Amino acid sequence: MIFSHEWVQVGDGEIWAQELSLDLSEAIGEPFMLFASDECPYSAQAAAPTEWENGTVLRYGSDAPFVQRLNSGKLFLTWSPIPNNNYVVIGAVADSIKGPWKHCEKPVFDKNGGHAMFFTDKDGTLKMCIHCPEKEPFERALILSVCEEKGEIVLK
Repeated sequence: MIFSHEWVQVGDGEIWAQELSLDLSEAIGEPFMLFASDECPYSAQAAAPTEWENGTVLRYGSDAPFVQRLNSGKLFLTWSPIPNNNYVVIGAVADSIKGPWKHCEKPVFDKNGGHAMFFTDKDGTLKMCIHCPEKEPFERALILSVCEEKGEIVLK
């Protein structure tokens, strides 16, 4: 199971994993951190300043981690920070869940949408579903065609 500790909890959002039993009824071992959001160059350069009672802090989002296995067998993990109040989907690649994780230089999607999930449609096309735009009451599911390219998932 993969989950996040969001910036409101820890300041610099973190992506974590917890091994579960095969029947999903219990945790095995202790949870472990995969990476912090500011380890991704794109997330770190575009951290959103936020005013708190005790001053301004930088928030590094880590919403909605999702893992997709690539054709190569590598793992592609996406999550959604909110740099400059603009939701994005960014990714990282690793050989195994324990990493090390190589962060993608550019977002998969950068037009104010996030929380990616992937699926293959009935024709065998890889799709990404996100919510977009990040603005009530206009938020809707947006389904986009994506493909694997140079070891990453990119928009078609």
